[in-house]
Amino acid sequence: MLKVPRVLIIGAGPAGIAAAVKLLENGFSNITILEAEDRVGGRIHSVEFGEGFVDLGAQWIHGEKGNIAYEMVKHLDLVSNSHNDYSKDFIFYLSTGKMADKYITDKLYNFLVTIVYQDKDFSYHGSFEDYVKEEYIKKIREEFPHDQNILELSKAMEEWFCKYYLTYDAAESLSDFSLSNTIGDYVEYEGHPTINWRDKGYKTFLDVLMKKSPNPSTRLPVEEKIQLNKKVTTILWNEPNYPNAVVVKCSDNTSYVADHVLVTVSLGVLKNTHSKLFSPPLPPYKVRTIEGLCFGNLVKIFLQFRKKWWPDDFKGILWYLDSVYGIRTARNCGTAANKNLGYLFRGRKKFLPTTTFSYCIKPSIDGNRKHQIFHVY
Repeated sequence: MLKVPRVLIIGAGPAGIAAAVKLLENGFSNITILEAEDRVGGRIHSVEFGEGFVDLGAQWIHGEKGNIAYEMVKHLDLVSNSHNDYSKDFIFYLSTGKMADKYITDKLYNFLVTIVYQDKDFSYHGSFEDYVKEEYIKKIREEFPHDQNILELSKAMEEWFCKYYLTYDAAESLSDFSLSNTIGDYVEYEGHPTINWRDKGYKTFLDVLMKKSPNPSTRLPVEEKIQLNKKVTTILWNEPNYPNAVVVKCSDNTSYVADHVLVTVSLGVLKNTHSKLFSPPLPPYKVRTIEGLCFGNLVKIFLQFRKKWWPDDFKGILWYLDSVYGIRTARNCGTAANKNLGYLFRGRKKFLPTTTFSYCIKPSIDGNRKHQIFHVY
């Protein structure tokens, strides 16, 4: 009788679930998925909040053509274009409470867009941040050579734009990027850059992936294969007592023996655990890759108001430096903590400030993320 291979998948995020789906579709049923957390989804974490759902993790589909997430759901009426569109007309307010001059802010904003997305001087060897600031100030001096008020406003716009950019790349500073890797090597999918999920958030994608949606009768038995609260501590992939198998040990003292093990955990977990997770250690070229790749963190805070107070064309607040001095020198907050900017939901009462922190908030050392919703009254 032909033996069915034992397959162990570590991680029940999108990668782990996608692997299980592919195996089930090809006749492999002897599958077990070990998930360290008490839920499925990994960085996809949609929760109920107010009148609907919010995503504490991944939120948008970025791009259309060639994007597997979009290709899988585009005909199912599950997504719509976000209103955070680069091309739409929008207005800024100043930290003084006044509306900014739209002609000027459009000019300043377009300077930055041109620098970041069109002008590409790859002979420049400094950081991405240095490049943007140097090119930006050149354009300001050419267009508004002697206007001190516009110079102050341009600094506020630069600050806002850089924080806006960081909400996509999840770093603490643009100085973390090189110019070539940020603009030159990164290829965006064609189409809308921020596509929203209509109803229940990004977890809808997991339902589609597991064939639970749109027709529940076609559901694959992926969830039955998942064991939660199973933190893997050791992967023995050259164990003498099991010459043709892999032994996986968990923190609750349980062990699993498999013919094949797929490790789908995040880069953050690998960076922190690979040296003690794998026995024997991974090959040097894989270790170099894990240790050489970097990532930052992004903090999302969802607020719901009793009444929507922002206009639909509102883009953000431009903070003059003197307005944020008190924020940046707060007793419990390091100087690198970036001020809020956020996404305002059209026709709804939700506001999503997103920010990057280096001192105020840090992810836990083992790479896990802690999610919590605070009710603001």
